[in-house]
Amino acid sequence: MYTVMIGNFRVPEKVSGLGEDSIQYKQELSEAEKKAYDGILSFLIFLDSIQTVHLPHISDFVTAPEVQLLLAIQTYQESIHSQSYATILETVVESKKRDDIYYFRRNDPVLLERNKYIGDIYQRFIDTPNDENFFTALVGNYILE
Repeated sequence: MYTVMIGNFRVPEKVSGLGEDSIQYKQELSEAEKKAYDGILSFLIFLDSIQTVHLPHISDFVTAPEVQLLLAIQTYQESIHSQSYATILETVVESKKRDDIYYFRRNDPVLLERNKYIGDIYQRFIDTPNDENFFTALVGNYILE
């Protein structure tokens, strides 16, 4: 599993084609498609950032070192995802629109509800780290992935 996880992602600096994505975003997407793109990006930015912060809490509850290793790798990958989203924003989206995308999740009721649902699951586990909340946190992790 370790080997699979290590080879399972790319760092943003090694991904090509974002310049073309920028042109398509600006010239070919309708306003509705741009809104969907922006919303998905905002959703992913928030959830991967919450994953990065939350996975160590799950790891603290686990006693098997091999599972802790895999959770550490996942935490690292979530951090890389966050960097990837920053790279996408810097390359594809005009600078004046970036803050709107970062905070879209706060203003869109559907995204706000979804994010709150996952955030509440994680917060229950942080507040009361017991077996039931641990299991629920694992399900929350699964939902995100």
